[in-house]
Amino acid sequence: MKLIKFVFLFLVFIFSHSLMAQIDSTKTHLYLNCANEILINYPKNIDTTKITFEVKGGKIYQILSKEKIVVVASWTVVNVDVYYKKKLLYNRKYTIRFLSKPRVHCVMTKNKFPSKLRIQVKSMDTDFIKDCPLDAVYTGTFTADLIKDREVVIKGLFTDKKYQLTKQEWIAIRELFKKDPNAKWRIYIEVHSTTRTDYKGEKENATCPPQFSYNYTLRSFEM
Repeated sequence: MKLIKFVFLFLVFIFSHSLMAQIDSTKTHLYLNCANEILINYPKNIDTTKITFEVKGGKIYQILSKEKIVVVASWTVVNVDVYYKKKLLYNRKYTIRFLSKPRVHCVMTKNKFPSKLRIQVKSMDTDFIKDCPLDAVYTGTFTADLIKDREVVIKGLFTDKKYQLTKQEWIAIRELFKKDPNAKWRIYIEVHSTTRTDYKGEKENATCPPQFSYNYTLRSFEM
């Protein structure tokens, strides 16, 4: 009987604490010197006007709502405390992750005309893009040449300022492909510079692989 009572009280304790606020239960890390979005879930009956926050190892950059705050991490470990009526409601500890190098991402439109080349410089860390949208803003300057085997056929086909083919260019490339369909056609992209804009609006150089090659065939060209 005592065992049953103990188990009952234990379950009541667990259940009552499960109604407490939950801070991003799937997230275990923050990014150093970045504005990290943190989601907080509350029980339905809680008065969120009496909620306050405290951050150790970082600072609160923005309180977008009581359900979403933005924390800038400045230490190797960050603790986020949620208080209700000045009493600790929930605490979560985060480790720190550093930024990975961005990559050049190349996408051709699937229109017959006009054909466009969209070059994106972006992080390959999907968590970073999702959790730190204010810091995951990359831009780059580049030139893209049309290559046949090892020969440059059209230099400066695309640039960061010229991302769309003219009608004349489109017709000319189509004819080139048809004349030599077995050649190895590709677009060779040379990245001259890449920049990341952080949450403060400040820009910094971002190291990125300097070359990128995109296979280019008549079929892919006309899709």
